[in-house]
Amino acid sequence: MQLKKRIALILVYIFISSICLSTVMLLCFSVNNEKGNQIQNSYSGIYKMLCYFGIFLLTISSTSIYLNLINKIRQNRILKFLSFFLLPTILSSFEMIPRLLHGNEREIQIMYPIIIPLFLNLSISYIYFISIKDPENNSVDETPPANR
Repeated sequence: MQLKKRIALILVYIFISSICLSTVMLLCFSVNNEKGNQIQNSYSGIYKMLCYFGIFLLTISSTSIYLNLINKIRQNRILKFLSFFLLPTILSSFEMIPRLLHGNEREIQIMYPIIIPLFLNLSISYIYFISIKDPENNSVDETPPANR
């Protein structure tokens, strides 16, 4: 499979699995809430959509994974790691640092269903990506030896 297609599938995997894991986390958090409160249910729907939108934005920031199409970045472990994690980390820190400085624990807990699933899936994708072989090295290995 071509490297472009693998990277596209990695991004789709990150998005879909982050949405699914975030939904599971939101369902676990909502078990403790009151079921009969109409206003509470409206706000939880808005919160779910904001979580999904946050995951969407962080997944778009993960498109820097396409930098691995450049051979120099793909061969360097540090640059490969940064291509996966640098932009999502920067965007997440812009959102988390002010909340940490104010010390509001509730606002920090609100970010968990966005950040935890995304970075978990980014880590899984990174491990998968470093485990696949470089297509340029494969083409060299697959060539038959010259006849003598």
